[in-house]
Amino acid sequence: MTNEARWAGRNSDKDVLRNDIWGNLETTGVNVGPVASRIPNFAGADLAAWRLAQVPAWEAARVVKCNPDPPQIPVRLRALHEGKILYAPVPELVKGFPFVRLDPADLKARGIEFETAATSQSFVEVGRPVQFEDMEFLDFVVVGCVAVTRAGGRTGKGG
Repeated sequence: MTNEARWAGRNSDKDVLRNDIWGNLETTGVNVGPVASRIPNFAGADLAAWRLAQVPAWEAARVVKCNPDPPQIPVRLRALHEGKILYAPVPELVKGFPFVRLDPADLKARGIEFETAATSQSFVEVGRPVQFEDMEFLDFVVVGCVAVTRAGGRTGKGG
């Protein structure tokens, strides 16, 4: 069963919205890779991360949590380069721990490039496993979305 079929039907209005957004990304050619049933990657994700980093709350943050989706790679990379502690959830929660902690100083000491550590394929292997209750207070949280309203409503991939 595909993810699309697995997740369809939970909210028909959101299903329509997701399909419209995914279709529009492909039609306009701003998608990077496949988009259906996922938080879509898009041309300009790096610029979006740069703009996010201009927000005073981001600038003040010491500890950031960021979801593992590909369009957030530039956000995770920026956090590491700026010396922020980064927490990321294990994709699909397939390990015995829900999060990894990425400390830029620790990564440097172990000779791990930030560009490697920022990808979901790698951060599960190079990050330090942590349980939810062991996480530090989060100053800033980044959640990937398929669609967002100006009022702050969001919808994800439907999982």
